[in-house]
Amino acid sequence: MHILPIVTKLLRAHKNLDVQLMLIDRLIRLVEEGIDVAVRIADLSDSSLHAVRVAEVRRVLVASPAYLADRGAPADVADLLKHDLIAFDNFAVNGEWRFTKSGRPAIRCEPRLLTNSVEAAIDAALDGLGIARALSYQVEAHVRAGRLCYLLPEFDPPAVPVNLLFQPTRRRSPNVRALIAATQDYFRSGPPITYSRNRAASA
Repeated sequence: MHILPIVTKLLRAHKNLDVQLMLIDRLIRLVEEGIDVAVRIADLSDSSLHAVRVAEVRRVLVASPAYLADRGAPADVADLLKHDLIAFDNFAVNGEWRFTKSGRPAIRCEPRLLTNSVEAAIDAALDGLGIARALSYQVEAHVRAGRLCYLLPEFDPPAVPVNLLFQPTRRRSPNVRALIAATQDYFRSGPPITYSRNRAASA
């Protein structure tokens, strides 16, 4: 989730507010680490924390127009095995890319490039190295600009919720309420993410 635009807008609107923004990809303990609000992109298990759902994202496949012009667009999941794949290791459970609600079909991912940085995976896709898998918000701007194309959207797994998590005792905090309102406003005003098979096929 692009949290920085939300935070900068919040800071401009509230001159007396200070923010410490931690961009980390791990589970955190709010109280122990002194954090008011955490953003979690996942289906949530039972928890003592309060959650406000603000958006949803999808795991999507993307490639550059140059790569597709050279190699063609896959027509189904099985075709991915004929392509150069770029894998971000957090997206490959047991080395598999899984699709649809049931997790099937699935392919055993044998990536040409495996990285622990989603930014590096996206950069490699932009450079025409192959097909990458990312969260929709991470590649949305590149797709809108024509630098990347969505592939096989009909096989996308179900959307994953984006939640703001906080301690129940912090629900009435002006800071927490302001962040929740700013985040909800951001997603209400943003353009919807679209998926176009034709765009990928014609690239």
